Amino acid sequence: MRSRILFPKALLVSFLAMVLLQGCASVDPSTLETARAKYNLGIVYLEARAVEQAQKELLDAAALTPNDPEIAVGLGRVYSLQHRLPLALQEYQKALSLNPHMGEAHYYLGNLYIEEHRWDDAIKEFQATLNSPRFSASQYAYNNMSLAYLEKGQYDKAVEGFLLALRLDTEFYEAHNNLGKAYYMMGKNEEAIREFRDAIRILPGYSQAQLNLGMALVKKGDREGATKSFRRVLELSPDTELAREAQRYLQLLR
Repeated sequence: MRSRILFPKALLVSFLAMVLLQGCASVDPSTLETARAKYNLGIVYLEARAVEQAQKELLDAAALTPNDPEIAVGLGRVYSLQHRLPLALQEYQKALSLNPHMGEAHYYLGNLYIEEHRWDDAIKEFQATLNSPRFSASQYAYNNMSLAYLEKGQYDKAVEGFLLALRLDTEFYEAHNNLGKAYYMMGKNEEAIREFRDAIRILPGYSQAQLNLGMALVKKGDREGATKSFRRVLELSPDTELAREAQRYLQLLR
């Protein structure tokens, strides 16, 4: 049962107001406007996973306003997607040196720590994210923090966090799937099945939840239901590791 950390869309703020607050009032207004345009375009490219184009625009913006924490976070996200984690870490730390209470910087730093399996550091950053009044995607912070608790084997804390995420967004299919995984690890198989089915109800093409549901149904002894779930994974995600795992279960069920 794999888990996936989540990256919400960038929390766009008033770039011009922000750079003024960061002590850039002496920068020429036309320079600020150009930097803002390049930053916004870079974020558009980033959301579209056009990483190279995003990097170019954000580096141009950083050259114009080098002490802007939002640009640093954007560059950190670019470097994370490029798997250049030391550079990403440097940008997130720069952002936090400029604005220690910046929730978005804490959030993405937490995600980086998860990638590095630094669970305690990740939890600390997500807690800082949740303490930031300007961070407006708390369900993602709760979800990703709970993934770290899950990896640490602290299942009660993981369940608590996933439930808080779902309280904020009842249709958060990833959180349903992750909550199901936590219940599965705790031996609460019926609860796990319910959460996997909720995730699939929200997103019928959710292959990971289908695989997890199949595993829980195997544990329940429902061979027919498990076979159906595993075959659905093969339909949804052929030629993937998920499909290969589903195929292994199907062979065992024959």
